[in-house]
Amino acid sequence: MYWQLAIGFFLLITTIPSTRARVHYFAAYFIYASVVFIGSIMYAFKFILKGEPRYENSCEFTKVYRLARTLMGLQPRIFGLETYDPDQQYIYVANHQSFIDVLSLVDIWKLPSTVIAKDTLKYFGPLGAILYYTKSILIHRSNHEKAISEMNQAAEQIMNDKVSLFVFPEGTRNISGRLLPFKKGAFHLAIQTHLPIQPVVISCYNSFLDHKRFSLTPVPYGIYLLPPISTVGMDKSQVNELVERTYLAMSKVFDWTVHANREELGEDLRKKPLRSMSTTVSRLCAFSVSDRIMYECCRSYDETHDAMPLLHVSQCVLGLRPKLYGLENCYMHRQCIYVINHQSFIDAIGISRLWREPSSSIVKDSLRFYGLGWPMIHFMRILTIVRNDHVKAMKTMREAAEMVKKEHVNMFIFPEGTRNYTGRLLPFKKGAFYLAIQTQLPIVPVVISCYNSFLDHKNKIFDDAAYGVYILSPIPTEGLTPADSGSLMEKTHAVMSEVFDLTARATKEDLWMDLREREKLQEREEEEQKQKSQLEDEKQ
Repeated sequence: MYWQLAIGFFLLITTIPSTRARVHYFAAYFIYASVVFIGSIMYAFKFILKGEPRYENSCEFTKVYRLARTLMGLQPRIFGLETYDPDQQYIYVANHQSFIDVLSLVDIWKLPSTVIAKDTLKYFGPLGAILYYTKSILIHRSNHEKAISEMNQAAEQIMNDKVSLFVFPEGTRNISGRLLPFKKGAFHLAIQTHLPIQPVVISCYNSFLDHKRFSLTPVPYGIYLLPPISTVGMDKSQVNELVERTYLAMSKVFDWTVHANREELGEDLRKKPLRSMSTTVSRLCAFSVSDRIMYECCRSYDETHDAMPLLHVSQCVLGLRPKLYGLENCYMHRQCIYVINHQSFIDAIGISRLWREPSSSIVKDSLRFYGLGWPMIHFMRILTIVRNDHVKAMKTMREAAEMVKKEHVNMFIFPEGTRNYTGRLLPFKKGAFYLAIQTQLPIVPVVISCYNSFLDHKNKIFDDAAYGVYILSPIPTEGLTPADSGSLMEKTHAVMSEVFDLTARATKEDLWMDLREREKLQEREEEEQKQKSQLEDEKQ
C-alpha cells in the first residue's frame, strides 16, 4: 500500500516541469556522488594491487565518469576536431563551472594525461587515493611560494614523462556567465615546456543548470576545441600576451554559448552565420566621403587621405586588427608602385596605413556604377580600367604612367586582377610591372594574410580577427626595359607567394604573428636537432 502511494506521489510531482527539474537536479547529484564514491573505492583497491601510480590508471577511471554522465543524462558534443591532433602533447586550458566539467572532458582525455587540482581534494576520502594513483598534480593555492615550486616540479614531470596536462586557469568554479580573469601558472608552464596551448571551451550551463533554484534539465551542449596556440620561440616576458590571446579566443566562444538558447546549445555556434555589417559601413563611408568632396567640388589626392579615418571606423566596427610587418620598407623610397594581393573589399582596411599623399590606385571600371562609386572615384583621382578591352586598358596604363611621372604619385595596384579566395595567389597581370619599368620606380610587394580562417564566402561566415600585412623589401627597376617585365613579374609573384602560403597554412590564432620569423625559428630548431642527432650517432 505505502509503496504504491510513494510511486504515485513520485509520478505526480514529476509531471510538474519545475518540480521535475528539481527532482532531476537532486537525483543527478545523488547519482554522481554515489557512482564516483563507489567507483573510487573499487578502483582504489585495484590500483593499490597494481602497485605504483600510473598515468594508465586515469584512463581506466574515466569509465566511472562516463557511467555517471550517462545516468545523469548529460549530452556533450565535441566541436573543433578538424584542428585537433590527438597525438600531440598539449597544455589543455578549460573554463570551470561545475563538478560536471570533468564529465564533459572525458572524451578528449588521452594517454598519457594528468590534471592540476587543488591540494584539499586529497582529503576527499577514496577520491584522494584516485588522485594519487593517477599521478594528478596537486597545488597549494593558498601558499604562493609552495605553488610556484609545485608548478616547476610539474614542468619537469611533463617534459620527462611527455604527458599532456589539463588546467582550469580561472582557479575556481564560476557560474557568473562570464569567464573570470586567468591565472598565469598554466601559461608560464606552457612557455617553459614549449608546448602548445589547447583552449577548450565548455558551453555555459546556465540555460539548463541552475544551482540557486536547484534545477537541471539536460540538453545537448558543445565542447569547443579551438585551434592550438603555439608557444615556440616565446619567453617569460610574453606570458601576458599569451594569457590575453587565450582568454580572448575562449571568452568569445563562451559568450556565444551564454546568449544561445537551449535548442542552439548543441550546435557549433561558430558556424552560425554572422550578420555582416560590411554593406552598412561601406555605404556610410561612401556617403560621408562623397558628401565632403562634392561640397568642396575639386579633384584632389587629399580626398583619398580624408577617407582614411572612415576606413579606421570600419575596421573597428568589423572587428579587424591588421598588424603591419616591414613598415620601414614603405619609407625607403619617396615614390613607388605598391603591388598587393586581392581577396575582398576589406583589403582597403589592411593597407590604409600605407596610404600617403599623393597616392592613387587603379580599379575596375564597373565600380563606377556601384552607388556612390562614381563621385568617389572621380574626385579622389582614382583611375579605372576596362579589363576586357586591351586597347582601352593600355591607354589607362599610359595615363597612369604620365600621372606618376608628372605628379609624383604613389600607385596601389592589385595585379591578380580580381578578388581571389582560393588560398593561393593567382597569376599576375603585367600592367603593374610595365608601369614600374616605364616610370623606373621600385616595386614594393605587399602581402595581406589569407582570410580563409575567418572569412568564408560560401557559408557566409565573417569573424573578427587579427592578421598580418607584410610589406616586403622593395624590388628595384632601374635599368630594366619592357622586355624584363615578365621576369620582374615572376620574381614579385615568387616572393609574395612564399609569404602568402605561410598565412594560408596558419590558424586564425597564429595569423597575427610574423610567420616568417616563426618559420626561421622552426628551421633553426630542426637544424639543431639534426646536429644533436648526428653527434649522438657519432658518439655511439
